[in-house]
Amino acid sequence: MSMAPQRDSVEFSSGLFLGAVVGAGLALLVAPDRTPRARLFRRLRKPRQRVARRARKVRASAGATANRSARLGEELCSFASELLRATGEELVQKRVRDLSWLPSRQTGPGHRLRKASDRLRDLRGKLGSGAP
Repeated sequence: MSMAPQRDSVEFSSGLFLGAVVGAGLALLVAPDRTPRARLFRRLRKPRQRVARRARKVRASAGATANRSARLGEELCSFASELLRATGEELVQKRVRDLSWLPSRQTGPGHRLRKASDRLRDLRGKLGSGAP
């Protein structure tokens, strides 16, 4: 019967230890935070993490978009240069010396519109007839 007192003390010690661990865990869960700041940070932890994840995704996406926009800008600049060069060559090749189709410097918006309309009509006629 010498085993019984030793077994009782082991069970008692185990129960005491288990009770202390469970009690400490419950105390941590139930105990109020010490400061409003700590409560606020604990409460906002998950929303902060979600916002940080979304910000990383947006930053990566914005970088890719900026790179694509830069490439598009380069292509547009190249296209505009080629268009200007081709237009210049075409004008030189056709030997366009008559500049009467350009807008005049006379005053009055109505006069300018009529003159521009007349010049545009004349230009269309010249281009349609194949005259240089």
